[in-house]
Amino acid sequence: MIVLFPVLLFSRILELEFDSDSNWLYQHPFNDQTTTGVAYGSGFIGQSNVTINDAVDIDIRFSSDPDSQSIAIVYSIDPFPSTNVEEILGYGIFPGTVWDISNPTAPRRLNICFFENNSNLKWDPVNPANGNYEYLLIMLSSYDEGLMYNGLEAYNLDVQYFCWLHRMPEQEWFSSEPALLQFNNTWEIYVSSLAGDQEVALYWYHDDEEVELDEIDHYEIYRRMSDEPLQYVSDVAVGVGEFHDLDLINYTNYTYQVIGYDDFGQPIIYSDFIGAVPFLTNYNTDLFLWWDACNVWGSCWDDYHDIWGYTDDDGNEYALMGDWDGVHIIDIASDNSWSAYQSWVPGNPSGWRDIKTYQNYM
Repeated sequence: MIVLFPVLLFSRILELEFDSDSNWLYQHPFNDQTTTGVAYGSGFIGQSNVTINDAVDIDIRFSSDPDSQSIAIVYSIDPFPSTNVEEILGYGIFPGTVWDISNPTAPRRLNICFFENNSNLKWDPVNPANGNYEYLLIMLSSYDEGLMYNGLEAYNLDVQYFCWLHRMPEQEWFSSEPALLQFNNTWEIYVSSLAGDQEVALYWYHDDEEVELDEIDHYEIYRRMSDEPLQYVSDVAVGVGEFHDLDLINYTNYTYQVIGYDDFGQPIIYSDFIGAVPFLTNYNTDLFLWWDACNVWGSCWDDYHDIWGYTDDDGNEYALMGDWDGVHIIDIASDNSWSAYQSWVPGNPSGWRDIKTYQNYM
């Protein structure tokens, strides 16, 4: 059984996937940022010195086999309130191992620490209501049986993830093995499209430019026509952020996806699917002017609703463009966006503004 728990923390997405024959592991929500029991850093128990960008993808491989378990520093905690750390209890046993899988060809075993208030020095959060407050901390350091944290407050050091996990109600603890909890981090790509005559232009950007340069080796563009499977189209270097697909068939539905790959050739970030229909943009027409208030004034919130043509008594032609709070009057004889703008007639804010003329009235 595979259970997915997507968590949006800031703009980075942490996806948790529990894979076992029975769903015996539960996550305890504890704040407004997440609906699961996992957070970046030390959660509410301390102050980590690891940033959200430094957290890596990990596997928690649960096991009841003594040869596949981990030694960890254990801290006592007062459950009322459950944030009062009291002292180091000593070294305890975690039933499994934790691995940094950011390099799939060379996984790195990680240190962990945990809390408890029953002093049995074993991570066994079997209480289905609160997991006995046995919080689990996944550290960034390489595994050394927790020796590097002896006598220290590990919860204020290199904590990647705070986990409040416990037994699922009406399930037995470790009712099925193997059991794997995967942490997969992704960022988002925001993609848009602009269709033209036999072409589609794609534009995209990454949530975080520094992370993009550090983690992404290149992007690949995939396309399908109508209901056909996705097909590879082209590579695009990091930092370009656009791709022009040419020689397409007008009035045909195309779907695109942009995928980012790391240095190992693994896909690590996916855009949403986006559709576009190329079309003949100027049939028996000529383009006089492209005018947009956003282009003229630099920033705006204009959302245009309608456009209408008007010719005055002297033969001057104007475009009347309705937006959310008025109408722009544009002289289409001008070839300059600044000089083309003639006037703006304010109106009540509205998401729907149609324009018609009668004689010299609008």
